[in-house]
Amino acid sequence: MEPREAFAAVGDRLEIALVVLIGYGCHLYYNLVGHIASLRGFDLGPHLLTPLDRACPYMPFWVLFYQVAYFAPAIVLLLILPRIGWDVPAIRRIVVSFLLLFFVHFSLYLLFPTSARPIRIPESMLGEGALGNMVRGQYHLATVWCAWPSLHVSACWFCYHLLARYRPLVRWIYLAWFLGMFIGTFAIKIHYILDGVAGVLLAEGTYRWALVRLDTAKALRWEWHSQALRLACYAVVLTALLAGLPLAMSATGFSGPLYTIHSIQLGR
Repeated sequence: MEPREAFAAVGDRLEIALVVLIGYGCHLYYNLVGHIASLRGFDLGPHLLTPLDRACPYMPFWVLFYQVAYFAPAIVLLLILPRIGWDVPAIRRIVVSFLLLFFVHFSLYLLFPTSARPIRIPESMLGEGALGNMVRGQYHLATVWCAWPSLHVSACWFCYHLLARYRPLVRWIYLAWFLGMFIGTFAIKIHYILDGVAGVLLAEGTYRWALVRLDTAKALRWEWHSQALRLACYAVVLTALLAGLPLAMSATGFSGPLYTIHSIQLGR
């Protein structure tokens, strides 16, 4: 391989890493968005509580499925990368579609503030064993807001489609886990049933109306004259996301924790 080709190959790998990190950077804003939604002064959560939610008993066993969802997108990415290869435009299309899913979620959270307070149960009733402590950890990690639609469900259903496309055999194992996670959303009383249903519908729409169309059009195949400049732009976006987070937290009075980083609190 010529030095120039080798440099380009390294640049492609760096670009993939940077776009994935940008997605993770957006993920960190989840609890902050929930805090801002809470400042709206109203809560649509009680309107989503159905007789099925009331009838479903608290079952801490299902938290074992639920908490795996934090790692599902990364696991799926690692599984499909060998099939995609270092096809940067294909990775761009996946990440852009995933970011669109985030944007729609965050917009809905801010437009229609919805908390899970009516569905959650007192911590004293969660149990003292390992499973009860896991549920308690989930309650502390994620904001009580950002309930509708469920980001756990939508992100993981979007990933199911990726597995179905690139790893059709593995998808059946994933689907069995997904069903357990879906049950877990309301079995551990962290979401309404309608949150999960809306999450599936939102992910299905994003996959069909964003990723499939982008793939069909072979979109996002741009090639800059300078690969270094392209990478620098990605780095600037990632830096802005990370630097903007503590600033936004300070401006809104939110002190954490950050979503998926249980021990980190900023703004104090």
